[in-house]
Amino acid sequence: MTKLIVVNPSPIPHRKYLILGILIGIAFVIIAASGVKTQPPMPIYLKIIMFLAGIVTIILCFWRLTHDPKLYQNVLRLYKEIRVENDKIIFPKELKLKPGILECWYEISPGDTDMPYNYTFNETGDVIKVRELSIEDFKGDISVFAGFDSRRTIPNIKAASIWLEWIKLPAYEVIDEEYKVFGHSIYLAALPSINQHISVSKATLFVTNGKDIGHVEIKSGECLEGVLSFQRKGKARGVRLEFVFETSTVSCKSVIARSASGSTHFRFKTTPNETIFILASGSFLSTRKIIEELEAKPIVIGDVWKKGNAKIKLVLDLPKAVDIVDETNVFL
Repeated sequence: MTKLIVVNPSPIPHRKYLILGILIGIAFVIIAASGVKTQPPMPIYLKIIMFLAGIVTIILCFWRLTHDPKLYQNVLRLYKEIRVENDKIIFPKELKLKPGILECWYEISPGDTDMPYNYTFNETGDVIKVRELSIEDFKGDISVFAGFDSRRTIPNIKAASIWLEWIKLPAYEVIDEEYKVFGHSIYLAALPSINQHISVSKATLFVTNGKDIGHVEIKSGECLEGVLSFQRKGKARGVRLEFVFETSTVSCKSVIARSASGSTHFRFKTTPNETIFILASGSFLSTRKIIEELEAKPIVIGDVWKKGNAKIKLVLDLPKAVDIVDETNVFL
């Protein structure tokens, strides 16, 4: 299966902040230009700074008010005009495209909101003019990472980590002028469905404190699946199965399954079930929509595997005591 998604958030929710910025800018200009008396009197240089800051704020906010909706509309227009057939997309007419690698990253700390997305597009070839593209036309490294960076904690916030999203995909920049707005382009990237075998070095994990018993059997294949079991006879709260991925700079983990009593089935896959074509504009490119489409946390896909080590851990959760752990390495 193949699908096309738009990853740009609508600019409408941000409009109220832009209008507020314009009003603040106007207030700055009025205060600086009207000669409002203050105690103590405001120095002339401070009035000039306030006046200029107000003018710049008004111009930038007004520009965003007119720029963002138009670029977003262009993305939606191209989205509606594209046809998806098998593993290729067909444009309404021949388009000028420039191949490259699109890289987008995002990090947010607990309590932060509306953090900016950062992106780069590095050209890898000459401009082409085509009516359609297949998944084979998207050449380059693929890396997708999303998870809590457990090595970077937030001061004064217990057990709080930074959430990271990093995406690197082969892509094309649409350079036809009718789709550009003030020099900002639309990008078309691809994340193919990858049939890869995932395995573990040890298929059976076992933990016990002498009374409580946790056990899991892991079956390898296109995904890792099996049954997690827990027998309570002591004070353990339960068992959990964790996926842990570590590199030299980041470490993330996620709970695959839990059991407080009895058995539960789990299934863990690291690649998308279908090919995903991604349409976005660079001015407010969002990694979040891509992450949501993959329906997993954390996410480790593609070449990023080469940068670190992955493990599955079976953890016996003990109150007021050190948890008991058994683990196995994960391989692609």
